[in-house]
Amino acid sequence: MVKTLLKSFKLSNKLKITFLIELVFMTIIVSLASLFNWLLTVKSNTFSNGQTPEQVKLLFASMGPDQMNSFVNQLQSYLYFLIIGFIIIAVTTLILFSLSRAMIWSKLLKNKLSIKNWKRWVLLNIAILVPILLFLIIYAIVKIMINLIITSVITNNNALLIVNLVINYALFLFLLIFIFLVFYSFAKDQKVWQSIGHSFSLIKKTFWKYYLFVLIVSLLMNVIGYLISLLIASLIINMILLVLFISWARVYLVKVLK
Repeated sequence: MVKTLLKSFKLSNKLKITFLIELVFMTIIVSLASLFNWLLTVKSNTFSNGQTPEQVKLLFASMGPDQMNSFVNQLQSYLYFLIIGFIIIAVTTLILFSLSRAMIWSKLLKNKLSIKNWKRWVLLNIAILVPILLFLIIYAIVKIMINLIITSVITNNNALLIVNLVINYALFLFLLIFIFLVFYSFAKDQKVWQSIGHSFSLIKKTFWKYYLFVLIVSLLMNVIGYLISLLIASLIINMILLVLFISWARVYLVKVLK
């Protein structure tokens, strides 16, 4: 396991190519989200003039019938734009995410990439929302129970904050690895629901050793990111480090399971 871990740090073609695919995907999605947010701000300023919600309420109350109708029409236009824009962003994200996953995992497992294959990835990414939703519900319940236990033992607010951050981080990694296992299973078998079921059996095999090493590396990456942020505060650098970690964790998982 340790030898596999050390080999995973080698700057292989698989790591470089999957890193670039992930980085391009993240850049496109972040850019689209930023553009949409900017358009929403511009759109809202047409009827709010940059005022706060309380000021808009007072302005609306003082309007005459004609001004009120004009304001309502502008507000409806904004809501339509918000809903349609959100749908476009969501569909675009699903399509690009599925395409990028198909490209990444076909490279990692040396599979042939095709339109039919890509369509199945779209179905998988819709189906995987079910176990993710169940996980989030269980997570919320467990989090409440843990917080009740912790608050009865720890009274220091800073300590409680640190404990909650550790729990959140550990569970986030668990979810990330579970998604990787689903994608790995699907890339091999191309079966949606069977892949989700098979991922649970993979958890029993090598999950905890893999999880421990990934946790250690992720903590080291966070330390590096923190040290860099002391010199250069940049979201771009943080995004690159995140993409690098995700790309490495995928390559390492494939090596472990092989």
